[in-house]
Amino acid sequence: MMPSVAEMEAYIRQAALARGIDPDVAVRVARTEGLGDGIWQSNVTLDYGREQSYGPFQLHVAPAGRSPGLGNAFMEQTGLDPSDPSTWRQGVDFALENAAKGGWSPWMGAAKAGITGMDGIGVRDDRGGSYNSGYGSSAPSMQTPGLLDASIDVNSLSKMGLKALQNDQADDQENEEDRISAVVLQPLRRIQLGKGLLG
Repeated sequence: MMPSVAEMEAYIRQAALARGIDPDVAVRVARTEGLGDGIWQSNVTLDYGREQSYGPFQLHVAPAGRSPGLGNAFMEQTGLDPSDPSTWRQGVDFALENAAKGGWSPWMGAAKAGITGMDGIGVRDDRGGSYNSGYGSSAPSMQTPGLLDASIDVNSLSKMGLKALQNDQADDQENEEDRISAVVLQPLRRIQLGKGLLG
Protein backbone atom coordinates (compact mmCIF):
# COMPACT_ATOMS: atom_id res chain seq x y z
CA MET A 1 0.00 0.00 0.00
CA MET A 2 1.28 3.44 -0.95
CA PRO A 3 1.94 5.80 1.98
CA SER A 4 0.36 9.25 1.86
CA VAL A 5 2.44 12.26 0.88
CA ALA A 6 1.85 13.76 4.35
CA GLU A 7 3.12 10.59 6.03
CA MET A 8 6.22 10.49 3.85
CA GLU A 9 6.93 14.18 4.39
CA ALA A 10 6.64 13.85 8.18
CA TYR A 11 9.06 10.92 8.13
CA ILE A 12 11.52 12.75 5.84
CA ARG A 13 11.58 15.69 8.25
CA GLN A 14 12.25 13.45 11.23
CA ALA A 15 14.92 11.43 9.38
CA ALA A 16 16.61 14.62 8.12
CA LEU A 17 16.86 16.12 11.62
CA ALA A 18 18.39 12.87 12.88
CA ARG A 19 21.15 13.18 10.28
CA GLY A 20 21.99 16.85 10.62
CA ILE A 21 20.05 17.96 7.53
CA ASP A 22 17.69 20.93 7.32
CA PRO A 23 14.28 19.21 7.02
CA ASP A 24 12.93 21.93 4.71
CA VAL A 25 15.78 21.31 2.26
CA ALA A 26 15.30 17.54 2.43
CA VAL A 27 11.59 17.90 1.65
CA ARG A 28 12.31 20.30 -1.22
CA VAL A 29 14.68 17.76 -2.75
CA ALA A 30 12.12 14.96 -2.35
CA ARG A 31 9.45 17.11 -4.02
CA THR A 32 11.69 17.51 -7.07
CA GLU A 33 12.05 13.73 -7.20
CA GLY A 34 9.18 11.44 -6.19
CA LEU A 35 7.34 13.04 -3.27
CA GLY A 36 3.93 13.69 -4.77
CA ASP A 37 0.46 12.21 -5.14
CA GLY A 38 0.38 8.98 -7.13
CA ILE A 39 4.13 8.95 -7.80
CA TRP A 40 6.26 5.94 -6.99
CA GLN A 41 8.23 5.06 -10.09
CA SER A 42 9.69 7.71 -12.36
CA ASN A 43 7.76 8.51 -15.54
CA VAL A 44 10.92 9.46 -17.42
CA THR A 45 11.72 7.31 -20.45
CA LEU A 46 15.38 6.37 -20.92
CA ASP A 47 17.03 4.35 -23.69
CA TYR A 48 16.25 1.12 -21.81
CA GLY A 49 12.61 2.09 -21.21
CA ARG A 50 10.83 3.59 -18.20
CA GLU A 51 13.39 4.77 -15.68
CA GLN A 52 13.72 2.36 -12.75
CA SER A 53 13.78 4.98 -10.01
CA TYR A 54 11.51 4.59 -6.99
CA GLY A 55 10.18 6.29 -3.88
CA PRO A 56 10.30 9.84 -2.54
CA PHE A 57 14.01 10.15 -3.38
CA GLN A 58 13.78 8.13 -6.63
CA LEU A 59 16.48 5.55 -5.86
CA HIS A 60 17.68 4.49 -9.30
CA VAL A 61 18.23 0.83 -10.13
CA ALA A 62 20.47 0.83 -13.20
CA PRO A 63 20.25 -2.20 -15.51
CA ALA A 64 23.16 -4.65 -15.69
CA GLY A 65 26.18 -3.31 -17.51
CA ARG A 66 25.55 0.33 -16.50
CA SER A 67 26.93 2.44 -13.67
CA PRO A 68 24.95 1.44 -10.57
CA GLY A 69 22.61 3.97 -9.00
CA LEU A 70 21.58 4.50 -5.40
CA GLY A 71 18.84 1.91 -5.89
CA ASN A 72 21.49 -0.71 -6.73
CA ALA A 73 23.50 0.28 -3.64
CA PHE A 74 20.31 0.18 -1.53
CA MET A 75 19.58 -3.39 -2.66
CA GLU A 76 23.16 -4.49 -2.10
CA GLN A 77 23.46 -2.97 1.38
CA THR A 78 19.98 -3.69 2.76
CA GLY A 79 18.75 -6.66 0.75
CA LEU A 80 15.54 -4.68 0.12
CA ASP A 81 13.92 -3.75 -3.19
CA PRO A 82 13.34 0.01 -3.69
CA SER A 83 10.51 -0.74 -6.13
CA ASP A 84 8.49 -2.22 -3.24
CA PRO A 85 6.46 0.59 -1.58
CA SER A 86 6.72 -1.19 1.79
CA THR A 87 10.44 -0.27 1.89
CA TRP A 88 9.85 3.48 1.60
CA ARG A 89 11.10 4.34 5.11
CA GLN A 90 14.32 2.42 4.60
CA GLY A 91 14.68 4.14 1.23
CA VAL A 92 14.33 7.57 2.84
CA ASP A 93 16.88 6.66 5.51
CA PHE A 94 19.30 5.36 2.89
CA ALA A 95 18.93 8.46 0.70
CA LEU A 96 19.44 10.89 3.57
CA GLU A 97 22.42 8.97 4.96
CA ASN A 98 24.04 9.29 1.54
CA ALA A 99 23.17 12.98 1.32
CA ALA A 100 24.60 13.63 4.81
CA LYS A 101 27.90 12.06 3.77
CA GLY A 102 28.24 13.27 0.18
CA GLY A 103 25.69 15.98 -0.56
CA TRP A 104 22.88 16.22 -3.12
CA SER A 105 24.78 15.47 -6.35
CA PRO A 106 23.01 12.12 -7.05
CA TRP A 107 19.64 13.93 -7.37
CA MET A 108 19.13 15.81 -10.63
CA GLY A 109 15.92 17.37 -9.36
CA ALA A 110 17.84 18.99 -6.49
CA ALA A 111 20.24 20.69 -8.90
CA LYS A 112 17.31 21.98 -10.99
CA ALA A 113 15.86 23.49 -7.80
CA GLY A 114 19.20 25.17 -7.04
CA ILE A 115 20.10 22.77 -4.22
CA THR A 116 23.65 21.58 -4.71
CA GLY A 117 26.61 20.24 -2.78
CA MET A 118 26.07 20.26 0.97
CA ASP A 119 23.23 22.83 0.95
CA GLY A 120 21.20 22.48 4.15
CA ILE A 121 23.54 19.86 5.58
CA GLY A 122 25.31 20.75 8.82
CA VAL A 123 23.90 24.29 8.99
CA ARG A 124 22.38 26.14 11.94
CA ASP A 125 18.63 26.34 12.47
CA ASP A 126 16.86 29.60 13.42
CA ARG A 127 17.02 28.80 17.15
CA GLY A 128 20.83 28.74 17.11
CA GLY A 129 21.05 24.96 17.17
CA SER A 130 23.03 22.98 14.66
CA TYR A 131 21.57 20.52 12.18
CA ASN A 132 24.96 18.82 12.15
CA SER A 133 24.19 16.78 15.23
CA GLY A 134 25.84 13.60 14.09
CA TYR A 135 24.57 10.30 12.80
CA GLY A 136 21.87 8.68 14.88
CA SER A 137 20.89 11.77 16.84
CA SER A 138 17.17 12.42 17.04
CA ALA A 139 17.23 16.20 17.15
CA PRO A 140 19.53 19.07 16.31
CA SER A 141 22.07 19.84 19.01
CA MET A 142 21.72 23.16 20.76
CA GLN A 143 25.07 24.84 21.28
CA THR A 144 25.81 27.60 23.76
CA PRO A 145 27.67 30.30 21.83
CA GLY A 146 30.96 31.30 23.39
CA LEU A 147 31.22 28.71 26.15
CA LEU A 148 31.98 25.92 23.68
CA ASP A 149 34.35 28.06 21.65
CA ALA A 150 37.81 26.47 21.47
CA SER A 151 39.40 29.92 21.57
CA ILE A 152 38.15 30.59 25.13
CA ASP A 153 41.04 30.69 27.65
CA VAL A 154 40.39 27.96 30.22
CA ASN A 155 42.49 29.81 32.84
CA SER A 156 40.28 32.88 32.43
CA LEU A 157 37.18 30.73 32.93
CA SER A 158 38.74 29.20 36.07
CA LYS A 159 39.56 32.65 37.47
CA MET A 160 36.02 33.83 36.70
CA GLY A 161 34.60 30.79 38.47
CA LEU A 162 36.87 31.32 41.52
CA LYS A 163 35.91 35.01 41.73
CA ALA A 164 32.19 34.12 41.54
CA LEU A 165 32.66 31.54 44.33
CA GLN A 166 34.49 34.10 46.51
CA ASN A 167 31.71 36.63 45.92
CA ASP A 168 29.10 34.04 46.90
CA GLN A 169 31.01 33.23 50.10
CA ALA A 170 31.33 36.95 50.94
CA ASP A 171 27.58 37.39 50.36
CA ASP A 172 26.86 34.38 52.58
CA GLN A 173 29.04 35.82 55.39
CA GLU A 174 27.38 39.23 55.09
CA ASN A 175 23.92 37.62 55.18
CA GLU A 176 24.90 35.63 58.29
CA GLU A 177 26.09 38.80 60.03
CA ASP A 178 22.80 40.52 59.18
CA ARG A 179 20.88 37.56 60.59
CA ILE A 180 22.88 37.59 63.85
CA SER A 181 22.32 41.32 64.11
CA ALA A 182 18.58 40.93 63.67
CA VAL A 183 18.22 37.98 66.07
CA VAL A 184 20.68 38.91 68.83
CA LEU A 185 21.76 42.55 68.71
CA GLN A 186 18.37 44.20 68.07
CA PRO A 187 16.75 42.74 71.24
CA LEU A 188 19.85 43.78 73.26
CA ARG A 189 19.51 47.32 71.94
CA ARG A 190 15.86 47.36 72.92
CA ILE A 191 16.77 46.20 76.45
CA GLN A 192 19.44 48.91 76.73
CA LEU A 193 17.00 51.50 75.46
CA GLY A 194 14.40 50.33 77.95
CA LYS A 195 16.89 50.58 80.86
CA GLY A 196 17.69 54.07 79.80
CA LEU A 197 14.06 55.05 79.80
CA LEU A 198 13.26 53.28 83.08
CA GLY A 199 16.49 54.16 84.91
